[in-house]
Amino acid sequence: MSAHSDHVRHYRIGLAAVIEIDRPPVNAINHDIRAGLIAALTAIADDAGVERIILAGAGEIFAAGADAGEFDLPMAQPDLPMVVAAFESATVPVIAAIRGACLGGGLELALACRWRIAGSERAAWPSRGDPRCCAGVGRHTAPAAACRHEGRTFADPGGAHYPGRRGAGDRTDRPAG
Repeated sequence: MSAHSDHVRHYRIGLAAVIEIDRPPVNAINHDIRAGLIAALTAIADDAGVERIILAGAGEIFAAGADAGEFDLPMAQPDLPMVVAAFESATVPVIAAIRGACLGGGLELALACRWRIAGSERAAWPSRGDPRCCAGVGRHTAPAAACRHEGRTFADPGGAHYPGRRGAGDRTDRPAG
């Protein structure tokens, strides 16, 4: 894990840097995760050998949104919009390797990436009704990402390549649709 987070680690696989959120059971995004993501991006930015960054959740879930334990607390920096902006402005392409739940803030992180790759297992997306799913930047990032031409989402009917599996970061999947 990084010096700034007990739940975010980053490492290299060939030309790819992997940033992995590891906060069981659902990789809920709290201050520790947000700070760890910024720290990982900062550390990777100094590595000239990195050609791509893969953002993934450890286990079977990408990220199931904000930590409900922080809903009534004052927002500690970095907040989610700052983290989203950091991913959007990364100097190398960032790829979201999505499996399982991708909700709220997790969806915001995925949409901030240049590409999104989803495995064949069922992914959960935010539903209407819970206003916390749209808190923060949700109402703005999702429509903006839908209009951007550079963002692409890929589906892999044969099982996506995730960090730690053979070929991670070196595979091009076909566009969904």
